[in-house]
Amino acid sequence: IQAVVVTEPGLDTQEYSFEEPMPLAADSVEVEVLACTLGHTDTQQLRGDWGTCLMPLVPGREAVGVVVAVGRKVKSVQLGQRVGVLLGSGMDSENDEEGADRGALDFMTIGAAAERLRVPAAWAFPLPVSIPSPHACGLLSCGGPIWSQLTRRKLPRGAKVAIVGGGTAGFVAAHIASGLGFETFTMNAA
Repeated sequence: IQAVVVTEPGLDTQEYSFEEPMPLAADSVEVEVLACTLGHTDTQQLRGDWGTCLMPLVPGREAVGVVVAVGRKVKSVQLGQRVGVLLGSGMDSENDEEGADRGALDFMTIGAAAERLRVPAAWAFPLPVSIPSPHACGLLSCGGPIWSQLTRRKLPRGAKVAIVGGGTAGFVAAHIASGLGFETFTMNAA
């Protein structure tokens, strides 16, 4: 698998090849990446702002791609389906007691800046055909963390949610909150 990596803290990237050492897990999918985002959180991790992580590090927390393999227990997505994938947004093992690695490999940290990505099927979800892959990926970059925060709280429909700030993130947050059935209030500095 071809990927972009850093081998030490910093922003100097290089091409890297690796092999998946294990068969695809029964509850996982393999996605051929069409687009991925690299944002501020990736820059922080690449520079080592959050402490050490396993190197080499493949950056990227959001990807859009096509499912090229499915584990035998997967029912939520199908072979050939275009999906969004969220890594590091509270949906993966970074927040579990089992560890902080975004991938299952013991010799590197896997992110989305690779030609293929293996993830639990729960992290991949179908995308509408009408949204081009680069646009969908950008929405995941902004909306993924917002979705994670709003759904992790398990708020009841009709709960009051305040969105502080505007811009793209505020706009997306207000629409996601409203779509989840929350009574949404926006507060912008004038």
